[in-house]
Amino acid sequence: MITLIDGAVSKRLEDFEMFALMGHEHQTMPSFENKSKAIAGKFGLWNFGYEINGKTHKIPIGIIEYDKVELQRKLNELASFLFDQSGGPKLIKLIYDYEPDKFYTVRIDSEITPSRKKTGITEIELSFISEDPFKYSNVFSDEVLWGSEVITFGSMYLLGHDNPSADMTLTAPSSVSVTVLGQAVKPIIEITGSATDLVIIANGKSITVGTFADDVWVIECDKYISYQNGVEKILDMGNFILKSGDNTLSFTGSGIDMTVSVKFRDKWL
Repeated sequence: MITLIDGAVSKRLEDFEMFALMGHEHQTMPSFENKSKAIAGKFGLWNFGYEINGKTHKIPIGIIEYDKVELQRKLNELASFLFDQSGGPKLIKLIYDYEPDKFYTVRIDSEITPSRKKTGITEIELSFISEDPFKYSNVFSDEVLWGSEVITFGSMYLLGHDNPSADMTLTAPSSVSVTVLGQAVKPIIEITGSATDLVIIANGKSITVGTFADDVWVIECDKYISYQNGVEKILDMGNFILKSGDNTLSFTGSGIDMTVSVKFRDKWL
């Protein structure tokens, strides 16, 4: 039914000697709040946008155990996995069996109260919240390669999926096509080499990197942070995004002799 991942530790319900019951809740779309307001003297409403909320995930769980001490051990083991050493809910990854190529980042969102039955069957409900409503690909875009042990035939990446944005060698001003399968993303751009007056352009937005020689740049557009040889640098990234579908990513300047990788996780609501 589900896999829960905390760092390098991956757990199935079976690892806790538990099983999923029928009737779980998995929101297809997050709840949202319409911010439209009535303005005096104006016909209709004024659109102030929307507030997008997180998604909830409710998984009913069954435990077959007649020994009360052993039952409590199983519940304690589950609690230890879901909560950190300070007693707060951990951020963990949640993967549904019917979407094995995507994960949510969730934390437990409600108390766990066992309903103990006389028959030896105990029922609980795991209620998770993903404050970030998006589900993300298990792999970065530059990891979509033949021979991958993560990407399977259950993945949304089709046979023949091209990935020209991984380890590109550029020796002149160039453009490359980058495909985004889900919603718009803010990429991580990694550059190693040299260039004069380098500018990166996509969808009408640009990042001016400037002049550098034999340097390593890591530009994290999703976090608005960039590093030159490991030292944080300020670059004006604006709203630099790659839209859903095919994007043309251009590198302009002179004296270009560098290797570039463009990476991101495809994401979906």
